[in-house]
Amino acid sequence: MKNKIISLFLLLILFSCSDLFDLYQFQNIAIIFNSNGGSGSMSNQIFTAGVSQNLQANTFARSGYNFIGWNSSADGSGRSYSNEQTLTLNDETPLTLYAQWQKNVTYAKVTF
Repeated sequence: MKNKIISLFLLLILFSCSDLFDLYQFQNIAIIFNSNGGSGSMSNQIFTAGVSQNLQANTFARSGYNFIGWNSSADGSGRSYSNEQTLTLNDETPLTLYAQWQKNVTYAKVTF
């Protein structure tokens, strides 16, 4: 009788854990790409919680600027991400990534 109760208890734990794992594993998380002053468009990217995926390659452009990566804050004060970085997301909150731009520097050649 004691072995049957222990077996039943273990089965309940096993099923509870597997149900939680199944729910967790299949949560979708939206990545929203913002051009942050650039032009063009990028579709949202869907990540599956707990699964490593690469960010889409940047397709935005900005005249006079070079794309230098992504940030979770428009002003660059948040978390930084590189172009096509591999991520594993676990939070189901949508994540907006803002393009980060660096102004092109032009040097004038002066001759005397």
